[in-house]
Amino acid sequence: MSKKKIIFFVIVISLIITVLIAMNLLDTTGDINQGNFRINDLVVNSYAKVDELDTNEKAENISDLTFNLSQNNKISILIAKNIDVSRIYLDNIKFVAPIKSGSLVLSQTGFEEEYDLNTKIESVEIYPEEKDDQYYIELNVDNVQFMNDVKAPENTKKITFDGTFLKDIDIKIEELQMSFECNLNIIDITGKKSVCSLKFKLPPEELLNNGISILRQDLSKYVFQLK
Repeated sequence: MSKKKIIFFVIVISLIITVLIAMNLLDTTGDINQGNFRINDLVVNSYAKVDELDTNEKAENISDLTFNLSQNNKISILIAKNIDVSRIYLDNIKFVAPIKSGSLVLSQTGFEEEYDLNTKIESVEIYPEEKDDQYYIELNVDNVQFMNDVKAPENTKKITFDGTFLKDIDIKIEELQMSFECNLNIIDITGKKSVCSLKFKLPPEELLNNGISILRQDLSKYVFQLK
């Protein structure tokens, strides 16, 4: 092959590579909200339940008392309503359980149906509440009674019935953290389907330090795409 042909092929290949890189950099399909829906607000509230058991009527010290512990997470989603919907549901549900596990449950506030996160969940129907021309959804990802019959450390003077008690008994956040992700699907009355990927690591470190955690999420991470 002549030197001119080699140079020509090098130039062509370089141009192709440049075009591909430019197309990749300029592709904002997954970064820009599409369709008739967008998330206006998304807040994750993580807290702990410390339930005292009536097992020791003669208890004289706090360390004589016994408790059951649960860890709960509430995901509140507010969605702009530009068109009526025919169906909202979750699918592609993925879950990684925490080290300290009790009953791991997914539910929607206001509805009795619960889903066992230790099993494969194909889809979950969502029934939103309408608020000021917006759709409001409240999901619960709970780790119920991950520890039972727990006693406070000796010489404990007081107990706060929140996440700080977990720190008092030397529970590490790594033992409680779980991964939850899914697709939020909205089908509007015209049949168009909008999909938003949700992904959370629950609970955050603030739970143990502050007793409760309320974190507003970065909405740029949660955009809808038309499918």
